[in-house]
Amino acid sequence: MRTLDPKVLDALEWGLSQSSTFRELVSILEASDLIVYIERHNRFRPGEGGSFRLAGRAHDYRYARIALSSLLCSRELVVLLAHELQHAVELAQAPDVDSSRKMVELFCRIGEPHAFGYDTQAARDVTRQVASELAINPDR
Repeated sequence: MRTLDPKVLDALEWGLSQSSTFRELVSILEASDLIVYIERHNRFRPGEGGSFRLAGRAHDYRYARIALSSLLCSRELVVLLAHELQHAVELAQAPDVDSSRKMVELFCRIGEPHAFGYDTQAARDVTRQVASELAINPDR
């Protein structure tokens, strides 16, 4: 995972220190061919807090981008980052998916349409689990 944003770095550190689920997601991604860039911005529609996109393939790696709302508080940032990391794991576990078209096909197969694209039950489950782990281990 890559970021230049200090708040995202803080969110990564907090998630890794307080959530075993978060640590597992990061571990899976670190062992994969997927490099994930994470950034924040404020160009989301109301009700949308994050997004996940496949950027493409170069050499032996696939590249993806997670964007998160810059309006999220620290806890929300960690929880939503975990949700988007689950989507990255879903992509990492499908090594043949290397284009936007194939990614849409993947999420049509494993997920369901959502207001802003597709979502999966696994990502919703991770959201709840990480939120619970942060509540049990509040560090901030």
